[in-house]
Amino acid sequence: MISTSRRISETFNHCYHKSREVAKNEGFSVLVKKVFYRLKTLAYATNEAIWFCRLLEETLPEIDIPDVRILLAAELKFENWLQQHQAAFPWIYVEQEVLATRNDPKFAFVAKNNNKIVGYLKVAVKNAYVLDYDTHLHLPDDAAFIQDTFVLPKFRCKSIARCIISSAMTYLKNHGYFKIFCHIPKWNEASIRIYTSLGFKECGRIRFVRIFKYNIYTTKPERLFRTAPCK
Repeated sequence: MISTSRRISETFNHCYHKSREVAKNEGFSVLVKKVFYRLKTLAYATNEAIWFCRLLEETLPEIDIPDVRILLAAELKFENWLQQHQAAFPWIYVEQEVLATRNDPKFAFVAKNNNKIVGYLKVAVKNAYVLDYDTHLHLPDDAAFIQDTFVLPKFRCKSIARCIISSAMTYLKNHGYFKIFCHIPKWNEASIRIYTSLGFKECGRIRFVRIFKYNIYTTKPERLFRTAPCK
């Protein structure tokens, strides 16, 4: 009970200080619009995505790029990097997602060029928090779920995303994982091309609707985790 009360207090304090910051820096009218949008999304949200799966037991691609190294990221340093780039790319660091996944088992793979991060891949295991659904999905013990892929604009079109994904798949295979999943909005053709080129197969499409706190799926993601035909 104490932890719940503390969590509510921390959330309230965060919202209060964030609101004051927005009002001060962007104006009261902007604050009102953001509050209205937030209330609207709390009452109703919908999206549709294509789900993909790949078996890790199959032959995995080996992609090497000169001057690019793929490493497992230290969590705190990686989170700091995300915060530093949040202004230019707001979607890569969402506090709601960070707080929800702070204690979840997960991996962050980063691509480094001249010892600087130029891209990353977030992978969840056991529990996958999906921001689009604002909920945790329970994964089979042998499955992983890709939460996000990102490469800095000036390093795109150099196969860095493909390199990170292939390296991550090799790592996961060597650590006992059998399947890997991801979901991509159907408008994101660039990401779909990257993943299908690496052997990911479409395993379903899910339309999601949230009305207040009720989540409605055309197909429950957990069912895909159990039955997806990845071949």
